[in-house]
Amino acid sequence: MRNIVKNRYRGFAMPLIALVVSMSLTGCQLLGPGTPAKPGEDIIREGMANLLKVNAYSYEVGVKGDLKDETDTPVKFDVTLGGQVDVKDAKDPKVTLKLAGTAGDGGEMSGDGSFDIRLNKQALYFNILKLDIKGAGDIPKEVTDMFSKWWMITLPEGTLDEMASSLPQADETKMTPEQVKVKKALEEANFFGKPTYVGVENVKGEDCYHYSVTLDKKALLTFMKTASEAQGTTVSDTEFADAEKSFEKIDVTGDVYVGVKTALIHQMSMTIKMNGGEGMPTGTVTASLKLWDVGKAVTFDAPKDATEFPVEDFISGFMGGMGAATTLDESATGIDTSSTTDTSTDSQAMPYGEDGLSG
Repeated sequence: MRNIVKNRYRGFAMPLIALVVSMSLTGCQLLGPGTPAKPGEDIIREGMANLLKVNAYSYEVGVKGDLKDETDTPVKFDVTLGGQVDVKDAKDPKVTLKLAGTAGDGGEMSGDGSFDIRLNKQALYFNILKLDIKGAGDIPKEVTDMFSKWWMITLPEGTLDEMASSLPQADETKMTPEQVKVKKALEEANFFGKPTYVGVENVKGEDCYHYSVTLDKKALLTFMKTASEAQGTTVSDTEFADAEKSFEKIDVTGDVYVGVKTALIHQMSMTIKMNGGEGMPTGTVTASLKLWDVGKAVTFDAPKDATEFPVEDFISGFMGGMGAATTLDESATGIDTSSTTDTSTDSQAMPYGEDGLSG
């Protein structure tokens, strides 16, 4: 009897083991999410619409280009930026941003810079960590002396009210009529035709449906037309036809990752191939986006030693040093510079830590 049971067990176990090994070798998953129940276009459409509801998150964006303009002059750039956003309370926003990038023509013209930016309900804070421009004249010392220091621009009265009215709202009853139209257009748009399902991959801690996509250019242009007209800008048939003609020389492919549980786009990567044409460059641009810690509150301390930024002095010094002296009337900026302190004071940059990002 024991031998019969043993033989039956072997007869059952061997095919099962073979199946497990086969699935492992082919990359199939025995545990976790399976094939999506909805069509890919519906999942991606829902994931994009849900972005309108997001008001707190961490993000990372990268854009890189290798192009040639109409005169066959190279244009290369590589920009990365990332940080955190928390606008749950639009009257008390918390935003951090680190930006770094290079650009040039492969010859005499080039630029290299990095910046640290923060925003709260009191002011916009920024630190020019590096700014090197070659081929366009020297940056004057009055300007370079401002680098590697924390500066602030006090927010003019009413700025937060204006920002609050422009932010996406999850509740349609709190949206402007223009925002409702854009939201509905986004919910109905199918930017990527028939996506190809690749599998489930983890993005910053969440399992996501991974799709390979190709941009439907007409769908994108139709959405842009709807969004423009919702904001009062009329797009004529001729303008739309011209845009379609320009897009004929552009091909966009990429990958989209939508959260299995959150139904939110957590990652996108696109490759844009430009094939020239009238007024259009030739070459490739790649772009990527990642979102994570969605809904997580952001906290940071404002730099303690930030100095009110002398807008007039900076612009006059910069433009004057570049051979184009100019002045800027205080009324044009809406910023009171009467309390500006001596910019020769050595206000040291505050590193992340006690006065840096802590959320």
